[in-house]
Amino acid sequence: MVNSITRCFIGLILLFGLGCNQSAKQSVTIKKTDSLVTTSTRVSNKEYLPWDSVKLNGTIPLISMLKNTAKKLGKADSIITPKYDEVSASFFNNDRYKLYYFKGAEFEESSDSLVLRTIDFRKDTDSYITSPRFRFNHLTTLTDFKKIFPISADHELPGTDMDKRLVVSLATAKKATDDQWVFVFNEDGNKLLRIDYWIPD
Repeated sequence: MVNSITRCFIGLILLFGLGCNQSAKQSVTIKKTDSLVTTSTRVSNKEYLPWDSVKLNGTIPLISMLKNTAKKLGKADSIITPKYDEVSASFFNNDRYKLYYFKGAEFEESSDSLVLRTIDFRKDTDSYITSPRFRFNHLTTLTDFKKIFPISADHELPGTDMDKRLVVSLATAKKATDDQWVFVFNEDGNKLLRIDYWIPD
């Protein structure tokens, strides 16, 4: 099963936590000792969330081994072989990967390696995503996001389904790259529904 909204916006520059024990007022945690942002050159991003710093539930890196991840998340709820001719992009860029689903988390799997592509908080409110500086969960609001990434928050992505969603993208590195994070909020912006790791064609 390929994430429907991610596929819907591949042609529009669209582009996978968040503290399960956080209260609504603590839906985003910022550690003042870390620096994450900034540069003003044209080939760099002023705001970004480093891809290699992000972890699911604070312990699972975005690239992990299937055996190690299964020990922490349990047995996969489902394993699907995608219809490769309908897939626009894949991290592994081959026709041998499968999709593993652990509650709200979707991974690509190839040769026992996993890459996190989506975390859906509607399916798992206990999950969260962390980096050394930030922690996101289902209680994160667009206002919370804007306090950290004001430039990105002011550039909502257009699309046919956006009337019921607020969607913003965020760079994955200081250096300009094609891949992006996609943060999907509900229409009021008061709840984070999903985070996708988006890869271009």
